[in-house]
Amino acid sequence: MVFSYPAWQGETEMMPSPLLTPWLTDKNTIQSSTSCKVQDHSGFATKLESIQDYSPIPVSPEEKGFIRGGYSLLKNQAECPFRAFAVHRLKSQTRDFPELDMDDSLKGSLIHKIMELFWNQVQTSQHLHELHESNKLLEQIRQSVQDGMQLFEFDTQRQSIFLEIERERLTHLIHDWMEYERERSHFEVLATESEKTISISGLSLKLKLDRIDQTPDGKTLLIDYKTGAIQNIKKWFGERIEDPQLPLYSLEVPADAVTFANIRKGSSRYRGVSREEGLIPGVESNITKEQPELETWDNLSAFWKTGLNQLAIEFLQVRLRVSLLHGDITYRH
Repeated sequence: MVFSYPAWQGETEMMPSPLLTPWLTDKNTIQSSTSCKVQDHSGFATKLESIQDYSPIPVSPEEKGFIRGGYSLLKNQAECPFRAFAVHRLKSQTRDFPELDMDDSLKGSLIHKIMELFWNQVQTSQHLHELHESNKLLEQIRQSVQDGMQLFEFDTQRQSIFLEIERERLTHLIHDWMEYERERSHFEVLATESEKTISISGLSLKLKLDRIDQTPDGKTLLIDYKTGAIQNIKKWFGERIEDPQLPLYSLEVPADAVTFANIRKGSSRYRGVSREEGLIPGVESNITKEQPELETWDNLSAFWKTGLNQLAIEFLQVRLRVSLLHGDITYRH
């Protein structure tokens, strides 16, 4: 047996479990004073014993009730008994592969960069349609994914197969999103990752917006990419305006639509509000649906300006009272 453990957890040096104490003094125990890695234990392989294990694991009467599969069960059994075991008894295909060594934050940043690189090259919906019609869209997306991944440092550089799987996953995810983008009327991408410094009630704030689009008739659309769960735009219409990035940016860049672009497998969509119908698929102009007191787009802009300025004033006046907007959910994280 080979036991391993992390040498450090943060700034705390770790030690082997006390459960191993009876064996740690054994003269046959192989230890390393310089590394906890198995591969660094000189000669450890000579201590291993090989055995052949053909012990069957029969299906119990209880387990039979949980096994599912039609002809594929016998097909898999014929092709490889272990495959049938893994698929139909271990249920290895009922869940997605785990997200190895790449957390949600990094994935989100990577998709932002890929989208930036793609639209810096493509720029217009007309060019997007041309790429699709010439069967070059997937190639352009794949190149943007490759260029984007090269700009990031991963903990998985030595895991070539993992990185290749991730490249393909991102390529198909972005391709699915571009199919959705092709449903829009004509537009031009004016800016990506646009940075602004705004002053609100004397408070200076730095903002970055993922994308600014413009329609042929001069309508301006503010877009913020989201890769997590679909955002609830009701947060923009409360007494205290939550998730205020797009409303804030609209104070500096007057817009005709503000919307999240939710790039997510199986549920990609735009979600936001607009001055008029048809600017972006799925984005409504019915402001009263969210806030009955607001009848026009100009009313909404004034509402945001007042609410955001009030929040800035509260901050500057150092109002420190605890006010849980959503009960304990506010501080859950």
